[in-house]
Amino acid sequence: MNGELRAYGALFRLRMAAGLHYRSSVFGEVICRFIWIFMEILAYHALFRAAPNGFPLGLEQTVSYVWLQQTTFVLFKIVFSDNEIYDSINSGGIAYELVRPMGLYERWFYSAAANRLSYTLVNALPVIAVGLLLPPGWGLAKPATLSVLGLSFVSAALGLGATAAVALLMFNTLFITISHRGIKIIFTAVTDFLSGGVIPLVFFPSSIRRLVQLSPFAAMRDTPLAIYTGSYTFSQSLAAMGLQLFWLVVLVLLGKFWMKRLLNRLVVQGG
Repeated sequence: MNGELRAYGALFRLRMAAGLHYRSSVFGEVICRFIWIFMEILAYHALFRAAPNGFPLGLEQTVSYVWLQQTTFVLFKIVFSDNEIYDSINSGGIAYELVRPMGLYERWFYSAAANRLSYTLVNALPVIAVGLLLPPGWGLAKPATLSVLGLSFVSAALGLGATAAVALLMFNTLFITISHRGIKIIFTAVTDFLSGGVIPLVFFPSSIRRLVQLSPFAAMRDTPLAIYTGSYTFSQSLAAMGLQLFWLVVLVLLGKFWMKRLLNRLVVQGG
């Protein structure tokens, strides 16, 4: 067991190192993030001027949510740079993956998580540093306490795990489809909207907000962002993180079970 954990840890570090080496597009990505952030902030400023008391979050909280939403958009993104996995399925190279001395699900899970984390570390940190220097209402507000910051980091780790687990479910569908294009579009649209990637979930109509917040999608992105921006009390944060852990376990077990069923019927053409 310890040997397997060391192997998966080494795989995670290897993928992280590979992701951190590709920094040629960092400047362009950072500029793009700033443009999107300020476009959204200007839109929210206009909305709050029109209805100052019409939103469940204050302007500063909403702006902070936007900063975190945009800087961590890859960390909690289902469809990202997983071309190695797509190619292994489409080309039949998965036959080589199956003879390696580690589980296929675990290998893909750690690779997906490392791909997203390495990209985020390179591209998000400069943007966050600038956001912390800007005045209230335009920049990223500092967390209320160190405990809130700590809970946000733990929640973000759980959210990354849930994101990787949902991505593995998407990878499983590729075993039974000819083209992955449509599946990727559907997963992207659904998960981005229902996880808080478009607007904060607290802005949803109350009739459906509670259902969405109980779903695995909220566990992916909205929970860590809501904790950081002060939308949850300490007890509410712990409850939300407990729900994140529940969904992570359920999604991983479901993904492993489904992958095992699919691999039992897998036929690789060629030789």
